Amino acid sequence: MKRRWYPLALLLALAVSLTACQVEFIPRGQPENNGGTTIDTPPLPGGNTDPVDVTDPVGGDEEPSGGSTDYTMEKYRRYLEGEWAGVEGEIEGDRYKLADEEMSLTLTFMSADGVTEDGHGTWSMGAWYEYTDSYGNHEKLDGLHVEFHKGPMYYGCANEEWYAELVGGPENVEYTVTVIDNNYLELYRYVKDSAMVWFVSCERSDGRWIEE
Repeated sequence: MKRRWYPLALLLALAVSLTACQVEFIPRGQPENNGGTTIDTPPLPGGNTDPVDVTDPVGGDEEPSGGSTDYTMEKYRRYLEGEWAGVEGEIEGDRYKLADEEMSLTLTFMSADGVTEDGHGTWSMGAWYEYTDSYGNHEKLDGLHVEFHKGPMYYGCANEEWYAELVGGPENVEYTVTVIDNNYLELYRYVKDSAMVWFVSCERSDGRWIEE
């Protein structure tokens, strides 16, 4: 299958991007880190990378960082709020089911509000990203700040109104998301130096369903 050539290109690109940022790799049996982001490069299907066991603090206790007073964008938070699970992935038009490749991806979004009844204050949203492949390679990003933008995430996107950027991850790697039909999420993982884009479609895993 042609996609077995993609992991090498993606791994080379990710290696360049991760070299430029402060990333801590924790060997097996070492239970603590220094509080920074812990990330292992996630290969795509058919990757030839040895497993890496990473222990990282469990997210969830952290408050979303940053804040905004752009109340025109605040209304979009409810579409992201909650938990999502990756279903399918795609690179350069080659689409596959994550479960068939023994891969998993989860996204969690949580809002924080400091807005009073008179409209003063700030609001924010945080995101937690976690990815694992069949070799045990693990990428975990905690407390990413969600920034909303007007317009479509890419040309031809079904949601032309808005998308969101997940800020605070590795240098030279961009994560953007948008929600289609209220309950279907699309994630783009873009490595700047290689122009490599990994597309993942996600479905809700928390039982929530948004209806207009």
